[in-house]
Amino acid sequence: MGATISEIKKALLQSGGLQSIAAEKLGISRSAICQRIAKSPKLALFVQEVREKTLDIAESVFLSEIRKGNLKAADTYLEKHGKDRGWGKELKLDASLDVKGGVLIVPGLIDENKWDEAAQTNGETEPESKE
Repeated sequence: MGATISEIKKALLQSGGLQSIAAEKLGISRSAICQRIAKSPKLALFVQEVREKTLDIAESVFLSEIRKGNLKAADTYLEKHGKDRGWGKELKLDASLDVKGGVLIVPGLIDENKWDEAAQTNGETEPESKE
């Protein structure tokens, strides 16, 4: 005898909508649960709703990491959602800043080939005159 719709929903809810984990909880095969979902529009809709709720949870964790100052999380968010503000592949946050000769070099703001020149001129665009 197979699992009831109610049991399947409970297992899907507990598994965040992951069908293989839900099937394992129910002691049935993944193909069996997939077939049940395919035959039931209400069950298919339920799977979508559970996945959306799980996505909401994941996004809240992600935003929590941004609030903690996690640069990787902030960079990922800006790359995906900050394009209209100029963020993307060319402009990224980088936690690995380099200091050359007392000058803070931020990758992407100065051409890497000009780092030594910037360090020698204290970051000025033109070398200081020696008058």
